[in-house]
Amino acid sequence: MAPKNLLFKTLIAGCFAFGSAGLATADEAESTENERPSRKEIRQRILDKFDEDGDGRLTGDERRKARDRVEDIRDKREDQRDRAEDKRDRREDVLDRKEDIRDRREDIRDAREDVRDEAHDGGRRDKIEDRRDAREDRRDAAEDRRDLAEDRRDRKEDIRDRREDKRDRAEDRRDRKKNKRSRRSQGGGIGA
Repeated sequence: MAPKNLLFKTLIAGCFAFGSAGLATADEAESTENERPSRKEIRQRILDKFDEDGDGRLTGDERRKARDRVEDIRDKREDQRDRAEDKRDRREDVLDRKEDIRDRREDIRDAREDVRDEAHDGGRRDKIEDRRDAREDRRDAAEDRRDLAEDRRDRKEDIRDRREDKRDRAEDRRDRKKNKRSRRSQGGGIGA
């Protein structure tokens, strides 16, 4: 009796930690947007959703289904966080490119201004300023190359991390299926 109770409490704690794990109906979610449901409410929702035989308790199969549902929801939320992070990275890349374009436009304006100024004073002061601008442009170009290289490294690292996370999740799913099969072959496992 104690292992079942402990397992059920663990399941309830998992659901509680993830905001009732998406088991609430749309009406309940709208009415209690900022309120967390109590443990009794979570327990009742779990029973309502997964208690197939209607005995008021979760059997081994019902408990496994509930646990699998919670894990699926957890995986989906993790995928959503990954996609949001990727979107933020892409936005940052776009902003960096826009800044580079602005810098290039400014360089073009400076070059045009230099041509106009050269026509007025013979270009002595402009040559000094041009040298300074050229040094600054070289520094900016080197910084842009470093930024691009860093962005590439970050993207590659993100891709590696996502692939590794995906492999880990797939491995977890395989392990759960393997455990499920082994429990079935052993006669139903806990609560049989």
